[in-house]
Parts: sequence; C-alpha cells; structure tokens
Amino acid sequence: MAVSDYQLIEAWQEVLRLSKLEAGQTVTLLTSSTTHPQTMQCAQIAAQSMGAIVNRLDLLPVNAEKALSRDSLAYLGTTPLTGNEAAIAALKASDLVLDLMTLLFSPEQIDILKSGTKILLAVEPPEILVRTVPTEADRARVTAAAALIKAAKEMSITSPAGTNLRCPLGEFPAIREYGFVDEPGRWDHWPSGFVLTWPNELGTNGTIVIDKGDILLPQKKYSTEQIILTVENGYATKIEGGIEAELL
Repeated sequence: MAVSDYQLIEAWQEVLRLSKLEAGQTVTLLTSSTTHPQTMQCAQIAAQSMGAIVNRLDLLPVNAEKALSRDSLAYLGTTPLTGNEAAIAALKASDLVLDLMTLLFSPEQIDILKSGTKILLAVEPPEILVRTVPTEADRARVTAAAALIKAAKEMSITSPAGTNLRCPLGEFPAIREYGFVDEPGRWDHWPSGFVLTWPNELGTNGTIVIDKGDILLPQKKYSTEQIILTVENGYATKIEGGIEAELL
C-alpha cells in the first residue's frame, strides 16, 4: 500500500529528531539510480524543515559485471566510493549522511564514521519505513539486550525443527541497531531493532535446521523443505536436503 508524502515526511522528521539533528547542521543524501524517489524527496523536505543545510550526492552504480542480481547486496566489494576522494571528503564534511543508496561493508564507510559523521541507512520501501518508525523504547530494549550478550559466555540456539547450536561468546562486541543515529560516528539502519555479535572464531558446533516455511534471505524466498546444516568448529561442513539444499 502506498503512503502519502505527508506520512513519510512526518516519519523522517521523527527519525531526524531522534538522531539529534540541529538547525544549521549539514545533511547529505547519498543516492544512486536505485534510490526510491519518494523516500529521497521526503527526506530532503524533512531535513530542510528542521533547519538543516541539505545536499544530495548522487553516485553512479558499480559492480554490474560481478553482481548476481539487481539486489544491491548481491555483490559486496568495491562501492561507488572506492577511490572517489571527492565524494568521501563531502561525506566527511557532513554532520549526517542519509544513505539511500546502500553503502555497506566497506573501508570507506568506516573511514567516514571515524571522522564523526553519522550515517543512517534507509532503503526499504516507504510503506515499511512509515510503519516501523523507531522509538526511544526500542533503543532501551536493544541496549538491555546488548548488556545480556556482553555478559554471556555462550549462546545456545534450539528449535522444534531440530536446530541445536552452541556458540561461545566473548571475542567480539555486541553491536546495537535501533533505527536512528544519536551519537557522533554512529551507523544505524532504519528499520532495525536488534543486537548482533559473532561467535568466537572456530568455536561454533552443532546443527542448524532450516524448516519448511523459514525464509532463505539471500534467495528472498520461503524454504519448501527442510535443510540441515552440520557446523563443526565454526564451519558449515555439510548441507543436506533436496533441491533447496543444492541451491543454498
């Protein structure tokens, strides 16, 4: 269902308020050929209505010869910022970058964040953004969950389908995502509301069962049959099942 510009502008204004945007600060919209036009237009209006200096940096797509699909996450390697010093300088000079392009997992992103610039990723369809506006309560819940993970030594995952996995913890931090950027140098994703971490290197063992109806995220589909993964010392050493297992 489509949403009105008014609804999306209101949602952007709330997220920018939570992100502590102040009048006179510089906001740069990072866009590309895949940016949703309504998201971009409403973000511009919302930021300008709050007194920000608003810029737009539009970059050409890359990786066409390597990507497996039109999905921007189908190939993660070089980005439109790779070797683009002028663009990197513009983003470092911004107080807040609204990433409407999908800049992920790149040294350039880390470099920009180290300068104190905040980056907020928002690439879901407008109707998703409108119905998942983050709140202070989301931040509190995520922070509490991060404290639990930080104090834990092991995570055990089980399911009625047969998953039984044990992951030792402690080598890596608990990363919080709650949908807005309220600290200098912070990256986040609207909409998100979770904690993530990684198990200790080479320490995970057990079985993961992907059941009928579970989502296979890379393929963006529901599994139609069980897939059984055997995990030994941090590696999936066996993937068993029918055609779904072969595809995975």
